[in-house]
Amino acid sequence: MCSIFQDAPLREVIDEFNRYNRQQLVIRDVSLYYYHISGTFPSADPSRMLELLRQRFDVTTQRDGDQIDITRTPM
Repeated sequence: MCSIFQDAPLREVIDEFNRYNRQQLVIRDVSLYYYHISGTFPSADPSRMLELLRQRFDVTTQRDGDQIDITRTPM
């Protein structure tokens, strides 16, 4: 199953992925809530979406147990 997003706020995208995955995505920088995402991603595997975030929005991801923290890359 894939999730399709068209100019969706990142917070909504994260909520959708968290519905389908045991490992939860957590936005640690509130400024990222309002970034918008478009694309088709596998619902059960957020790795492609996370890669897009790292490349396009210059974020850092860090796994911690059953969650993946998403923050802005420090300058």
